[in-house]
Amino acid sequence: SIHADEAFHELDESGQNLAAKIFKALTVKAEGSRGVRRPMSLGQLMEVTESKEESILAALRPFREDGRSFVLPGMDAEISSSTIFDISHESLMRGWDRLKFWTEEEMNSAALYVRISEAAVLHKQGAAALWRDPELQLAEDWKSRQKPNQAWGRLYHPGYTEAMSFIQESHDQQASEVAAKRRRTALIRVAVLAFVVVVTSLSAWALYQSKIATEKSLEAQDKSEEAL
Repeated sequence: SIHADEAFHELDESGQNLAAKIFKALTVKAEGSRGVRRPMSLGQLMEVTESKEESILAALRPFREDGRSFVLPGMDAEISSSTIFDISHESLMRGWDRLKFWTEEEMNSAALYVRISEAAVLHKQGAAALWRDPELQLAEDWKSRQKPNQAWGRLYHPGYTEAMSFIQESHDQQASEVAAKRRRTALIRVAVLAFVVVVTSLSAWALYQSKIATEKSLEAQDKSEEAL
């Protein structure tokens, strides 16, 4: 939708980033890869996006103005934390490429979060191990990029706390294993170096003893010849 993009470009960078979070919260992908509306109260949007009321209203303003009305309610409505915000029509999800990209991005993020949450449940039950790379790296990259919070997590799976703990425990275990491996490698290097030093010392000592024995043998031979 050209008009939706025009509204989007009226926002500054921070407003655009917040608008993306809001539209991701207001949209969910249903069966058949079809985006459907997910109405949400202003209070919920504040929790999910971790933003203030005035920031959310400012980010939505271009989309609520007369002549556009991509998001309801309109500008003439009285707003409170319980006010429900919703995309005005699902045709926007089909016609606005930016929103389709956001929806796809959100669903991929949610799918990974659900996967982590389910792995955390199985681990707690003793039915699965902690993650290691490359799965752990994938999870840590996602966490760093997504910066999820509990309100967002509740949209897709109730085990947010367990999922975050699972990532941390996996990280700690892998870090411990890597540190232990480095210690073993260091000990092996020290042992090899010590072996080389000992072998070199013994070789030098043996060479020295051989030299002394040779000298004594030559000395004895000289004395024997003198006696004759």
